[in-house]
Amino acid sequence: MKKISVVMVVGMIGLMLMAGSAMAADTAGKIGIGLELGYNQISDTSIPDAPGIDGEFDGAFIFGANADYFFTDFFSLEMFLGYTATDMDASGFGVSIDVGEVTQVPWTLTARLHYPNDSIVSPYIGAGVGYYFNDFDVSSTMVNNAAPQTYGIDLENSFGFHVNGGAEVFVDENVAFDLDLKYTWNNADWDENVNGVTITSGDIDMDAFTATVGVKYYF
Repeated sequence: MKKISVVMVVGMIGLMLMAGSAMAADTAGKIGIGLELGYNQISDTSIPDAPGIDGEFDGAFIFGANADYFFTDFFSLEMFLGYTATDMDASGFGVSIDVGEVTQVPWTLTARLHYPNDSIVSPYIGAGVGYYFNDFDVSSTMVNNAAPQTYGIDLENSFGFHVNGGAEVFVDENVAFDLDLKYTWNNADWDENVNGVTITSGDIDMDAFTATVGVKYYF
């Protein structure tokens, strides 16, 4: 998965270099809609009320749709709705167990400042907020180990904020390819229970690095 993000970055840099001498894009007043695909890596975290036990997340694909509006050539707002699912292991004391799959649907809003230049490449930096629809599907390993008792994990929806940077490359007046690199700070309420009785609970860090590429149509 990490190789995928490196390939995306290198490919996008190549597009920007090739586009450097092209005519500048006039973006003020334009609305764009597009699709994104990329790599999402949630950072390892500590399990609440479980000293010495860490939660480790696999890297995963993320995809979604976005829409943005350029108020001027230098400022835009972007909304993104995505989907990602990743496996989580609990590790500690030399043992690692498959706990289950975390599903996340991020819904984010980002303010972006675009660097003025004379090419069709529009580099930007941004910051924003998001609401994250979270769900946890417990693995068969945990279910079987707990039987005949009922084992479950509840992961609440959460708010987060992020910073990002990237570039859009306009191949003509209406079509642009983009690269976006983002880091998100996000905490969610965690409740681990057996037969409905809580055994661990608290906030779990779900900070993440995300790299995506996409295409947009502007009108």
